[in-house]
Amino acid sequence: MSAMNVMPTEILLKIFHKLPKQALSIVLLVSKRWKEVGEDPSLWTWGMVSVSRIDLEMVVNKRLGHVEMISVMMDDWNSFELQTLFQAVLTMPKLSFLDIHGIQLSSVEPELLASAVTMVERVFMSNCQLTSQQVNKLFQRLCETSNVETLHVDGNNLSMVDKNVLATAVPMLAWIDVTNCKLTTQQLNTLFARMCEAEVAGLNGLRISENNLSSIDKYTLVTAVNQVSHLALDSCHLTTQQLNTLLTRMCVQTQMTKLSISGNNLSEADPDTLATAMNRLEVLSMSRAQLTSEQVTCLLTQAGRRTQLYTLSMDDTAHLVDEQIVEQAQSNIRHLFLID
Repeated sequence: MSAMNVMPTEILLKIFHKLPKQALSIVLLVSKRWKEVGEDPSLWTWGMVSVSRIDLEMVVNKRLGHVEMISVMMDDWNSFELQTLFQAVLTMPKLSFLDIHGIQLSSVEPELLASAVTMVERVFMSNCQLTSQQVNKLFQRLCETSNVETLHVDGNNLSMVDKNVLATAVPMLAWIDVTNCKLTTQQLNTLFARMCEAEVAGLNGLRISENNLSSIDKYTLVTAVNQVSHLALDSCHLTTQQLNTLLTRMCVQTQMTKLSISGNNLSEADPDTLATAMNRLEVLSMSRAQLTSEQVTCLLTQAGRRTQLYTLSMDDTAHLVDEQIVEQAQSNIRHLFLID
């Protein structure tokens, strides 16, 4: 009998802790005892574990009990494998990050999916072809008991989620991305009205791009989004009235520090109001915004004097403004991107 086989478990475990990650999988094949010791969760506490179908056995045993972050690789997952994967997530109390974007999840039982996802603090499940039953169950669970702080569900159809459930769940999060989620006018009206209530003003980040917001009451919309620090309203069909109301409010008071408002027509916004509002931000993206020469000149002239911006991105604008004005603005804006 070798010395390694009679060595106390504590000593063997200390030796295994010194092995590189690749060697741990080989250790499990040496003997039954080494496999038992080598599957101790304390050995498998890597920062990020990437999981493919061939790793499913590793996921379902006790080995990953201490893992904090999992990224599920795009693969030809079948229904049974996905069910097994989410059942395994339920046994990982330390898991705080789950990236499963791009995986077709429509075959996963809605209750299981909701239970697993709401255990995790940061969840990326973009473009997962979620069913109406799955998204309803998920948002219902978010309203009840949930650890989720950051949720990316962009590219999934949320139009069938009950408007009141959606409006209750979203402000309970710190960050949510619902880009291109086919949100209805009723859902949006209910959501923004709910966000205007003082007791739910805890949402820090909202990406709601590629949803049509043109029919939302301008005062409700502005009151709601103006209290969000990180906001994306790209390609939202914002009207001139909505934009002017937003910019005017931002000039007076805003919680916003980062704004992406690309793909909206800003050409009729008052140049001075636009400049004052945007220079109060830290990060701004205004590509494809049909800005006029006067607007760009006013924005950069004011930035050259005083600004809080450190990143500004605008395309098709370099030809609209004098080079000296650009140079002066660059002295105050660390990252200035004017692309033609």
